[in-house]
Amino acid sequence: MTQTDKNISLFLKATGIEQPSELLPQIQSFFQDASPDKHIIFKRSILYFYDKDKIINSLPFNSDENNVFTFDGTKVARLKPDFYTGGATSVVVGAAALNEFNINFSNNNNNNNNNNNGNNNG
Repeated sequence: MTQTDKNISLFLKATGIEQPSELLPQIQSFFQDASPDKHIIFKRSILYFYDKDKIINSLPFNSDENNVFTFDGTKVARLKPDFYTGGATSVVVGAAALNEFNINFSNNNNNNNNNNNGNNNG
C-alpha cells in the first residue's frame, strides 16, 4: 500500500464512510495527475470532488459525522461545521490558529470605539 493509499484510507476512515474500498480507485484516479488545485471535501454526508473552485463530482453517503473533512491527496484536515457558516467558534479557532504563527493582533477597533464613545481619560 502506497503512502497516498494510506492517506486516502485515513480520510475515508475519518469521515465514517462505510465500504471505503469501493471509493479507493475513484479517489486514486482523481488525484492521479497530482494537481495542487484538486481537493475533496466531506460535508453533511456528501463527498465533493473539487478542481480549483468547481465541483466536478459529488457522492452522497450515510454518515453521522458532523465535522467537515478536507483532503488534498496528502493532508487530511477536520473542520468544525460552523467554519463555513461564520459561527463564533470559527472566529475563535481562527484567531487561536493565527496566534500560533506569532501574528500580532491589534486592538485598534476597541481603542477607536472607546474614543468615539467618550471614554477618554483626558
